[in-house]
Amino acid sequence: PLLVLLPDKEESAYLLNDLETLIGDQKVLFFPDSYRRPYQIEDTDNANVLLRAEVLNQLNHSTTPLVVVSYPEALFEKVITRKQLEKNTLKINKGDELTIEFLNEVLFSYNFNRTDFVTEPGEFSVRGGIVDVFSFSNNEPYRIEFFGNEVESIRTFDVESQLSTAQLNTVTIIPNVENKEGDEVRQ
Repeated sequence: PLLVLLPDKEESAYLLNDLETLIGDQKVLFFPDSYRRPYQIEDTDNANVLLRAEVLNQLNHSTTPLVVVSYPEALFEKVITRKQLEKNTLKINKGDELTIEFLNEVLFSYNFNRTDFVTEPGEFSVRGGIVDVFSFSNNEPYRIEFFGNEVESIRTFDVESQLSTAQLNTVTIIPNVENKEGDEVRQ
């Protein structure tokens, strides 16, 4: 991977836009800060946490060269190590044998909140044989359908309309990488 570091967020955003136009948005990643506010350390912006998690996840699993655009404030914040990220990642494939209870326990251990409907990263809901999960590794939530204990289908869906947007064969669910409550090692 190639890291491009610019003096501030605004210049980073301009270069990111140019690079996405030149080489495609699949190969260019933006690594923002988590919008910590002074004197309110626990306040973060979920959208930026999501972007940070996506970048870490793609860097960890990509086989193609990537360009990461960032700025000093974003790099100053420590992130969990690659080993901790792998340990705290749940990969689900279509056809896997998996119980909803197990998935429920894993999501609670990742500090996800159980809600009626998912609207933001870090939430999940269970309705019969359907589990909706809004992972920190994707812009859209996942809808995982079970037939008994088998994962029958995996789709992404739009939060507003609840309509499916894409069929998937595998998903990666990672917790909030900015969560400071855990005892994980950071670098």
